[in-house]
Amino acid sequence: MIRKDIDKLCAAGVPLGRITVGADCMTVVERLRAGERLEVCSLGDVCTSVSGLLRVLYAVASRGASLRSQSDPWLDMEAKGCNWMDLIGGLLEFMSRSTSERTKEALRQRKLSGQSVGRPKGIPPERLKRYRAGVMLYRSSGMSVREICAVSGLEVRSFYRYMKSEGIALKRRNEVNGQSETESAPAPDPTSGPEL
Repeated sequence: MIRKDIDKLCAAGVPLGRITVGADCMTVVERLRAGERLEVCSLGDVCTSVSGLLRVLYAVASRGASLRSQSDPWLDMEAKGCNWMDLIGGLLEFMSRSTSERTKEALRQRKLSGQSVGRPKGIPPERLKRYRAGVMLYRSSGMSVREICAVSGLEVRSFYRYMKSEGIALKRRNEVNGQSETESAPAPDPTSGPEL
């Protein structure tokens, strides 16, 4: 990647002896003289935030120098006039891109260090305890699923899904004679039908 960036800068007319790799941007800016131009491959090489970019731009301008980015043509300090819509659009694009790049880099570093990335698999231990306590209440008391969920702080649909995944038999009320019967059928949609 560095070789490709160096080739880009050479193609833009920067002498190979003037290319600096891995240096702190402000150190390079402090060496600029009036009339010189700092040519970069990407603004992401210079800074990672809009406030950082504005600090660099101010430092470059206060030395009478200019800055140009190969991948961000909207920012050309040598251009005559200023198109504010291009400038604002470019700043928004820069913010989005720099956030995305930082996120991708952080995820890559976590993967390399063996840490898990993304949403954890399975049910969190605290919630699993509440599900199990809810199942015990369901089996031992005459409480309805809605009452159990209200007491234990669980969502009704999630509790039904957990019971189904664990193969727990559901008690259904027989609406004809008011008697209760047990069946292993899938749980009904708790937002419709009779109260359990």
